[in-house]
Amino acid sequence: MRRTALLPACLTLALLLTGCSTTVSSPEDYYRLPQASEEYESLETCLQEALNSGYEYVSPLKGDTTQPVSVVDLDGDGLDEAVAFFRDADGGENPLKICLYQQSKDGEYSLLTTIEGQGTAINSVTFCQLDGGVDSVKELLASWQISSSVYTLSAYSVEEGAAVQMMDFTTYSRYAVVDLDADGVSEVVVLQSAATDTTEKQAQYYVCQEQRMVLAGMAPLSQSLSSIDHVRTGVLSGGEAALFVSGYVADSAADENSNSDQITDIFALVDGVFTSVALNEHTGDSSTLHYYLANDQDIDGDGIWELPFPVLMNNLDEDSTDTFYALLWQEYDLSGASELSTVTYYNGTDGWYLVLPEEWLSRLSLVRSDTTSGNTVERGILFYYQEDADSDPFPLFAIYKNTGTNRTERAVADERFSLAEDSAAAYSAKVYDSAAEYGLLDKAALEGMFRLIETNWAED
Repeated sequence: MRRTALLPACLTLALLLTGCSTTVSSPEDYYRLPQASEEYESLETCLQEALNSGYEYVSPLKGDTTQPVSVVDLDGDGLDEAVAFFRDADGGENPLKICLYQQSKDGEYSLLTTIEGQGTAINSVTFCQLDGGVDSVKELLASWQISSSVYTLSAYSVEEGAAVQMMDFTTYSRYAVVDLDADGVSEVVVLQSAATDTTEKQAQYYVCQEQRMVLAGMAPLSQSLSSIDHVRTGVLSGGEAALFVSGYVADSAADENSNSDQITDIFALVDGVFTSVALNEHTGDSSTLHYYLANDQDIDGDGIWELPFPVLMNNLDEDSTDTFYALLWQEYDLSGASELSTVTYYNGTDGWYLVLPEEWLSRLSLVRSDTTSGNTVERGILFYYQEDADSDPFPLFAIYKNTGTNRTERAVADERFSLAEDSAAAYSAKVYDSAAEYGLLDKAALEGMFRLIETNWAED
């Protein structure tokens, strides 16, 4: 939907193509535009005028737009506008500048308008459809960093060459651009995760009315929520859009690299009312409290968002301190009721998981088997199956992760077969004869159960 070109990087490409060499004498030289067209020459002239006036380039700290200069077609007319991010070196009351440049049909750029903000940095900028239909001009949502822990959010539309402020500077912990009513126009949810004397922990739902973002609803965040870890948009089991806000509870360390308890607030429109659908009104918390092992996601690819709830699996070695977990992935509906969607064995340490039949949970026992052969380190998990309480467990299959110089050869030794390989590791498996004897699974079935854990979460 949005086409953004990163202009500063084009200079390097232009130099490589022409065989030129240059000496960069100042940081601004890194942001010069390639001399490839009259349009870019015109834009470079505009940018140089800003630099000559005392501005210096800055880049938004996060988000989709993290370069000091980008081009984007805001009005859908086929001509790119340019957006440049600056700081006034002389300071002043509003030192941060977002300059929008319009392009004529002749390819000439000129300054359209400047948006000014306070703070130490531009935290993020989002172009989105806040007002009108999908063919109307996109609006700009700007997040300003006031200090290391304080941010404000404001929204702007561009009308007749001027930036019109649609949303006042609002202090927030996190925010999300959503379309909960599925009308093709975005709304904004502002999250306040720190309670004060005058405000509670809450989510505020803003919609556009008469070219202004107005507060259309509020719903509480879980009162035990200590800090927000991530915010995702997803779909409930009935097909409704929802916002999933996950974070650490008050008595857990807010460290994404360590396991602790998390809670997820689920916000959606219920009969047009902005609601926390899984909130327990008696406790003030969502009913989704769980030990953190994995992020919520659409684990089975059916389009519906699921939350993971760990259960401890049996360790066959009674003297071992290893712990093994299955994840019960629950999907939710508008009433806050949940239903089991998928069961997985989850191995976050080794970076893989298995999709398991639900009935296997009470019958599986696991044991870790790690070995080192030369420069190759092997981490293995052996799965044993027990038909009933009176029978002995028998080996079903094993999954191996090999790292090191001889990992590929080691992975397929001893009747093993390859499952996956990346730049650092080779993953393989072995199915024991007993699996076929009892008709439980074969090679093809195990290949279909295996998944690598994808770490593709971008920070909000």
